[in-house]
Amino acid sequence: MCEETHPGTEKLVKNIFKAVDINALYCTLVFFYQLSKDQGMKKVDKDDDAEKAVFRTYHVLVHMADFEGISLSDVEPLNVGSKHPSNMHASGVPSNSTQAQTDTDLIEAWNYCTKWSKSVELLYQNENGQKILTKIYFRTYSADELPEEVAEKIKYRVNRESPEDKVRDFLTWMKSVKKEIDHLTVLREHWYTNMFVSNLKLRNYLLILWTLVMNFMLVIAWSDVDLESGYVYNPPGEGASVTSDEALLNNYCVETSCYNNVVNDNNFTPNNCTNDLCTIVKTIVPTVPEDSRSGHWFFDYALYIGGGIHLLMSLAMVMSYFLIYSSNFVFPDIFYHYILRTERIPTYSDESLFGLRSIYHIVFVACSALSIPFYGYFYCICLLHIVIDNDILQRVLRSVTKNGRSLLWVGALGLVIIYIYSVGTFALLANEFHYPNSENNNNVRFCRSLIECFITVLDYGLLDTLGLATSLPTEFRDAALRTILYDLTFFIIVTTIGLNIVFGIIVDTFSELRDEKWRIEEDKKGYCFICNLPSYEFERRAKGFYHHVKHEHCMWHYIYFYLHLERINVNDHSAIESFAYEQIIGNKTDFFPLFHAKSLRITANETITQLTELKKMVSEVMQHFQREEKVAAVRRKQEEQAQWEKEHIVIQ
Repeated sequence: MCEETHPGTEKLVKNIFKAVDINALYCTLVFFYQLSKDQGMKKVDKDDDAEKAVFRTYHVLVHMADFEGISLSDVEPLNVGSKHPSNMHASGVPSNSTQAQTDTDLIEAWNYCTKWSKSVELLYQNENGQKILTKIYFRTYSADELPEEVAEKIKYRVNRESPEDKVRDFLTWMKSVKKEIDHLTVLREHWYTNMFVSNLKLRNYLLILWTLVMNFMLVIAWSDVDLESGYVYNPPGEGASVTSDEALLNNYCVETSCYNNVVNDNNFTPNNCTNDLCTIVKTIVPTVPEDSRSGHWFFDYALYIGGGIHLLMSLAMVMSYFLIYSSNFVFPDIFYHYILRTERIPTYSDESLFGLRSIYHIVFVACSALSIPFYGYFYCICLLHIVIDNDILQRVLRSVTKNGRSLLWVGALGLVIIYIYSVGTFALLANEFHYPNSENNNNVRFCRSLIECFITVLDYGLLDTLGLATSLPTEFRDAALRTILYDLTFFIIVTTIGLNIVFGIIVDTFSELRDEKWRIEEDKKGYCFICNLPSYEFERRAKGFYHHVKHEHCMWHYIYFYLHLERINVNDHSAIESFAYEQIIGNKTDFFPLFHAKSLRITANETITQLTELKKMVSEVMQHFQREEKVAAVRRKQEEQAQWEKEHIVIQ
């Protein structure tokens, strides 16, 4: 009855509402609210029907406020004066004994309905093809709460090129969000999964804080240790205890010819071993912090206890990630094309199972676990977790990854150019290369093979333009010209032009992302997302733009409305709900009120009033100009009279 499905509906509903007893509606609201809380109704599964009646009654009351053009607060229980069910008995007789209890129940019922009710404005098209701007109220549930991460993703990733593109892309997002919310609802039904999907942001902040604590503990506890004194060789069979790292180094040295030369040397240490294999082992085995070996005994306990807590928090974080996105995980397209022989339809909620985010979470747990036996070395990598939920840092990373393919191709071109230079170096300038900081630069070359030349050019060329790897001849001859020409061309082509191209791509991408965010912010502040009407119209003719986007055309309410339509049976849809549901299923956007808003709708009386005011303003302007013209005419007469008198006085 309250639905606006015909142009004459508003007038009809207003006449009906004039005969409605608001007191009886309050009594109905309290009655069904108490019935929905009754334990007997819950046992027979009838509490849902009673709750539907509660919201139906509440929606009739708020519709009355809409059609009468009054504020919602005017129909609230505390503002209706003597027409209050607390003054009435169930039979209609005034009763003071039930007044306090009824007051409490009514206010509780009203606040409950206000909390879990939302509204949207739709552009309904009836059977005659007439489009009618209507407002519909519906009930929401706590399970429909939109995750903050999803809301931010929609605001900044929806297509805003045109008003039509905006609502069309938003409709696609609505279906993806429904899938995520349905999955979260299933997870929240069980306590053992609900604890992994609740308070995600708080647990994320705690994990970052604890990572900082672990790194701070390492900073104040670690001290450098000299390799000569830190790794002392103990020959087998003498009963001396060695650490696992020392034993690893010793075993490698013992198995090499290096051991045969120095086994009888009492001053032997792994650093004396010059065998290549032993040198490699000494390079990859990390230095053991001194405080973890001896001295401060509490370091080991703190590392194990703190590391255990960090590992548990990391596992909880990874479990939350894989539980939340388990319904959205997809395999690479090649898997669907060649193995399943199907084509996957991509959606906005897709999450790659082998993507960077999945790999990052696995690496994070691995670093947390490896930090316990390896003296906390990997906690520094865990500090990268500050990028999560940080919009600024994520934009910085996107400035590098967005044009990642371009950067890779530019890098490939750079390697080709460096390889060309390394071939030329091997052919013409091999004798000019030397070890940096060597005592005999002229006799030791680091370009004995093409691979050595390539590594030298790649390393020293990008850092110092080969200034440390080449040397000018003592006499000016052709070799000097080749060296100068080589350095100059390498500096111009690779170091100057090549690196600036890379930096330019990154800077341009960052500027593009910054401008994109600026345009999004301007669109959010200047136009309504749903109707695309400018904000100044609502500031001038309605209750303000903020009130409009938060209550009248809130974009999130349309997602809740879609969830409401999916939750109830199709046969229970009203005419407007059925129309909107068919539009959504058919990927049509005609139900969105583009360039329409009830708060800006002008009635016939308002039009006459505005025309009268405009006529009055025009009349006042005309009278003002007429007065100014009269004053100007009098001033001209006075000036002419003064001029005449001046001329005649001079003649006399």
